[in-house]
Amino acid sequence: MTDFSNSKKLGMAIAAHIADKSDAQSLLQAASSEGNWLAKKLSQNEVFKQTDSGPTILIVDDEVELAEIYSDFLVAHNYRTLVAHNYQQAMAKIKTHHDIALMILDLKLPEVNGLQILKNLKELKLMVGIPKFLCTAFASPDLVAKARELGAVHYIVKPVNFDELLVQINKYTSWKDAL
Repeated sequence: MTDFSNSKKLGMAIAAHIADKSDAQSLLQAASSEGNWLAKKLSQNEVFKQTDSGPTILIVDDEVELAEIYSDFLVAHNYRTLVAHNYQQAMAKIKTHHDIALMILDLKLPEVNGLQILKNLKELKLMVGIPKFLCTAFASPDLVAKARELGAVHYIVKPVNFDELLVQINKYTSWKDAL
């Protein structure tokens, strides 16, 4: 008789990963340790290599490839990441993930832009005290001032200097760890 218990664990791990649940990696490791060859392959895949130790960064960018680049870079530096490509996805992540330590928010998004998202978060009193970085190719002083007025603590100009981004993220997430 075939034992499907580790296949069930693999299915649960994949479902948890899709739903951005923190137990995805541990479920995958459990299925892998029980001999599931697909679980072993998936656990070697970068997509499943989220760390449980670092702070969670929410990346909101409609450019899928750029969001993946941010995510891969941050995961490689021991951060957990959540990715949203529009306002609705961002709000769903914000409402269901209470461990977000920082948000990287693109200015130019479909339907609702980054400034409007900052304004909505402020009005709804969501993510109070959570650092928000606004990222865009447009660097006018008026835009920077408006972003700061709406709660952005840092302004990132594209193309992104990832070393500088990491310095700023470390600066704004390390104080939370000390609380």
